[in-house]
Amino acid sequence: MSFTDETARRVREEFDRKRKAAQDDADARRNMIHARIPEIELIDKQLANTGLDVYKSAVNGENIQRKIAQMKKTTAELKAIRKQILESCGYEESCTDVRYECDICSDTGYDGMHYCECFRRA
Repeated sequence: MSFTDETARRVREEFDRKRKAAQDDADARRNMIHARIPEIELIDKQLANTGLDVYKSAVNGENIQRKIAQMKKTTAELKAIRKQILESCGYEESCTDVRYECDICSDTGYDGMHYCECFRRA
């Protein structure tokens, strides 16, 4: 299927808006959860810093394989605690995840190097 440049531009702009709206919605839910359950914010910050910790270890000449194994274990433990806290407060584990309309392309319009089916439909 062939698109005119104008049609493709218009659809890409719509997909950009959808993607940003989904991300903004997830940010709003995350902020709400962090305000209601401060422990979740602390866990989320720890999870976000795991990559930086591995990088610092590599720069400092530490055993990177051991650090990665430790990071995986810590990450799994933090995710389990996070899930337990959320569920005990009445929330699903995925309550702060971005919810895109298309699970294939995450509302980018592209499935790899090709237009996603959702983009072609639009």
